[in-house]
Amino acid sequence: MKRFKCSCVGIFSWIIAIMLSNGVDYEIAKLVSDDPYMVKSFIEENFIEFVNKVNEDTGADWNANSIEKDFPITINYLGSEIEGVFLDFNDDNGYAVLGDKYMFYDFVLNGESPYFNIDANEYYYANNKYFYKNDSSEIIDVNEEEYAQLFCGTVDDGHSNKDTGCGKIVDVDKYLNYHYGSGYSLVSQNSLNMKGYRQYELSVYYENEIIDNKKIPCSESNCWAVSAYNLLQYLQQTRMPNMPSENDTYRYSATDWELRIFQNYYDVEIGHHGRIVSTKNRTEKLNYGDGQTCYRIEAERTKNFSRLWGEIRKYCNDKWGKINYGMLIETSEIIEVIAKKYGYNIDAKEHYDWAYYCSSGCKEIDQGKPILWSTLNGTYGSHTMAVCGYKTFEKKTGWWIFQTVDTKVFYELRDGHVSYPRYYDMSGHVGFAGIVSVDIW
Repeated sequence: MKRFKCSCVGIFSWIIAIMLSNGVDYEIAKLVSDDPYMVKSFIEENFIEFVNKVNEDTGADWNANSIEKDFPITINYLGSEIEGVFLDFNDDNGYAVLGDKYMFYDFVLNGESPYFNIDANEYYYANNKYFYKNDSSEIIDVNEEEYAQLFCGTVDDGHSNKDTGCGKIVDVDKYLNYHYGSGYSLVSQNSLNMKGYRQYELSVYYENEIIDNKKIPCSESNCWAVSAYNLLQYLQQTRMPNMPSENDTYRYSATDWELRIFQNYYDVEIGHHGRIVSTKNRTEKLNYGDGQTCYRIEAERTKNFSRLWGEIRKYCNDKWGKINYGMLIETSEIIEVIAKKYGYNIDAKEHYDWAYYCSSGCKEIDQGKPILWSTLNGTYGSHTMAVCGYKTFEKKTGWWIFQTVDTKVFYELRDGHVSYPRYYDMSGHVGFAGIVSVDIW
């Protein structure tokens, strides 16, 4: 699929040239109006010249001969909403998204419309993806095209430890140049001073992988709670001083505060006065079938934790009886409940239309409010992370009277695995994901 992302600059001279060549008697002021439907009408009335110029300057062999369908579309570009028009060219000759100021945000020269057979009242375009709103006012992602970029982690491409995919990036410039080519410029960035707390340090239960008689300890699958902790502890440092600071620590007893979870892994014998006198590992050995690898669950009955993290763990045990494998809606609940306990009102909102909300998330960062990013696939698999910064890049090249613009957004993560910053290529992610934002009052 051949695609151009175009910003229409200099269309005034093009309009005059066609008017003079065709002898068309139009009012120039109307033709150069900022309104996308005015530009659409002009293209429609001069379609042969338009197609010829596309083929001449791009080397394409475009065979469109009309615009067979158009409708209003809301464009989200770097967090700003723009009212535009979607153009569906005849047959399988592609489609385009035309916004204000003569800017094409997407221009595809072949294939059918992503809205083929979709009849909706509202249509959207954001972060290279198409959406519509259904009868329940839910924004639906209609993209079927898989992201074509290959992310090979066997080379030095900016990933951490030669990982693959759109995440665990430590050198954004190197990654960008390797996977997308040169010519990108940094146009905006921000980074909050967030400490990265690691899942391993905040775990009580360890699933130890045994390979060749060597024990490799793995932390709890507690990212859903750790990401909430990262966000809340940052807010404590910046605007919510009534919550316990990270220096407010105490000796946390798993068997006192989360016995329900503890008993999932251990047989517990209760002695006089309700005290635990002994425990026996309930999952001594789990063979995963290869004859080489097995897992053994272990626990630390007491650990030094911050009081805020202890509050989160106690809430998870009391409410759900678990600390692993939580859902995003449960993460939002942790944020709201713990903040309210210390006198603060937070509304944590899940955005499963993540591609449409992606750039708006950068605006949240600019307001000093971290967000959460949760994936079901990609580099991290099923994982939830705190986002405390971003970098936005643009690449502009000339095309006829237009200017093509390609934008890449990278989220700065505190991913719970390491304490140093890692980045996620939001333009490259394909699949189900979600973003949690916080309204504070």
